Amino acid sequence: MSAQPTDEAPLASFEFRRGELAGSHLSLFSSRLVHRGSEFSETMPLDRMGAVGIGFERDHGRIVWGSVLLAVALAAFAASWPLRMLVTTALGEVAAQPPGGGFLPAALRALDFCVAVLPFASVAIALWATAWVVLGWIGDTVLTVVIAPAERVYAARGRDPALVEFAEAVAARVAECRR
Repeated sequence: MSAQPTDEAPLASFEFRRGELAGSHLSLFSSRLVHRGSEFSETMPLDRMGAVGIGFERDHGRIVWGSVLLAVALAAFAASWPLRMLVTTALGEVAAQPPGGGFLPAALRALDFCVAVLPFASVAIALWATAWVVLGWIGDTVLTVVIAPAERVYAARGRDPALVEFAEAVAARVAECRR
């Protein structure tokens, strides 16, 4: 009695532990590649695959935006002390005048509060920017499977040798199916 295709043991498998695909896994069988998650399953026949690619990619856009945010945070931090002195001087001059209206002192007190919060906000922005730069630098290991006319892209955070080995197994099996 022959085994059903669903009873076949995978030749290789890879589980995504982090990121968008966390909890799903790829399984390589003798004639197909299966991507399975808790709510979906996709089967791709190996004989229909045109190409299998694997590579490491840094997220340059995230690195650039993180660097820009870091520059903004440093500029805001550097400007906070001179702004604080300017607003304090203006508050002192308004307080020395006879009381005539309540809008200007209230607006200056609100501005004083915003300027007082500026160093804390700039530190928070700097931490956020640093996280963006670090995540962009860590990058992704990206497996690309081309099944005409579509392309499937699977990414794992950082340099993932297990995904590289899995991609090599898939490429070898696709080459065997072509013979």
